[in-house]
Amino acid sequence: MNKKQIIQELTKLEKRLSGGDFGQILEILQDLTKSIILFDSIELTQRSETIYYKAMNGINENQEKIDELLNSAENFKLERDFSSARNAINKVRVLYNRITNKSDLNKVTKIDLGALQQEIKSSEHEFNVYNALLGVIEKHARVHLLEITNESKVNLKEAEEIVKKLIAEGKIKAYFDETSKGIEFKFAVDEIDELLRVYRDWEKVGKGKKR
Repeated sequence: MNKKQIIQELTKLEKRLSGGDFGQILEILQDLTKSIILFDSIELTQRSETIYYKAMNGINENQEKIDELLNSAENFKLERDFSSARNAINKVRVLYNRITNKSDLNKVTKIDLGALQQEIKSSEHEFNVYNALLGVIEKHARVHLLEITNESKVNLKEAEEIVKKLIAEGKIKAYFDETSKGIEFKFAVDEIDELLRVYRDWEKVGKGKKR
């Protein structure tokens, strides 16, 4: 690569700075630096250093935005505003793609966006299943898991895992029948047991009076 070509490439990179693709800019600049060193040109070195520092500054600014968006996504998830949480993660994805590159030239915090999206999705599904259970708990003593999946729009396997988790954590007082896939709410069973106990006590008292 001759000096004229290097100047043309540097000019292109300077124009690209406004587009925010800082990771790609740094990657190209890294390759250009090898040719710039050969010419030992102060002008080319200064231009490349300016581009480098502007790109790094852009990366740092976007990293701050990413951190803010990640915090917002977490808060939205806790507030059960899953739509806003997903939007925040989508914005993170755009910024993250701009500032990362294949080399280790910049030290961007590594983010597993797929895992974050799955976490939000799982929280949303758990919330939907929980709400579906609350919707039937006062009307029925027992429901089939299929009714909960239809109401919550969560697939059967995941809904079963969520129901078991909610029961284990004490958020829903119920028994889950592995064979029938039925959910029997514990309060109803306890109430029946209490009624039977009262009945037996009454029966004993009645027999005692007959004597």
